[in-house]
Amino acid sequence: MTDLDDYCAVTKQPVIDLLGLMFDIQTDPTKLTDVVRQVDLLIAAEAVRPSGLTGEGAVWERHGLRVLREMREAAVGGDAPRVWALFSDKEHGLFLLGNTCHGRSGW
Repeated sequence: MTDLDDYCAVTKQPVIDLLGLMFDIQTDPTKLTDVVRQVDLLIAAEAVRPSGLTGEGAVWERHGLRVLREMREAAVGGDAPRVWALFSDKEHGLFLLGNTCHGRSGW
């Protein structure tokens, strides 16, 4: 298993859970506490993310931690639209993490 495999294994479930929460927070702001919990797992996973990624992985490497921290801040502040905007951002959103892990086990 490579370092990227390990990273993708650790991030897979929090990303899946976040995806579901993106729908929930639109009508149930109490779910933002669950967003914080999942984002905290992804922030912790950044410690095992390998460096030197290429392509979209390199973009995630540069912006991912900032995006996650901003998502957390928005969730703590009760700003569901901002959480969604960060999650789905076309240039820096979590799709970059998904594309980085594409083809790995469970992705």
